[in-house]
Amino acid sequence: MTAPARAFLREAGRGPAVVCIHASASSSGQWRPLMDRLAGHRTLAGDLYGSGQSPPWPADRPLSLADERTLLAPAFEAAGGRFHLVGHSYGGPVALEAARAEPGRVASLVLFEPVLFSLLAAEDPAQPAVREIAAVRDDSVAALEREDPRGSGARFVDYWMGAGAWRRCRRRGATALPARWAR
Repeated sequence: MTAPARAFLREAGRGPAVVCIHASASSSGQWRPLMDRLAGHRTLAGDLYGSGQSPPWPADRPLSLADERTLLAPAFEAAGGRFHLVGHSYGGPVALEAARAEPGRVASLVLFEPVLFSLLAAEDPAQPAVREIAAVRDDSVAALEREDPRGSGARFVDYWMGAGAWRRCRRRGATALPARWAR
């Protein structure tokens, strides 16, 4: 039997616990400035599958939010009984899944820019925003299928951050990000 994957965990400070979950185009390093500002709190941030120093998803089945939550279980355990939970972008739905799974442990929940496209699609699958997001996804996946991870990354990042943003990005981990989208 294979040992369960372990998330890389970043930790700083002392006091009430805050667990931070990063965006898909990032890693736990996204939270360094916040960790510095929350000196009176114990701040924990883990890398999701395929991000930062955490392992890639094994791809034997589709990745779920519950899988991401399970990967971050050591962060939740290290936080102790109750903790504050923060999620950004893709980290938002992961945080919601964690709060849903153990509502009594979450003292507060903060989501910013949560990726909840399924709500748009459920409301009206034909609305322009749904078609636009689907096109970005499809273009990004098609680039991966052509073995062009940089093209995939450029399509995704330039859509969200403006033309040329991918080109200006730091190259560290540039191919890991598009690999996450294929799941």
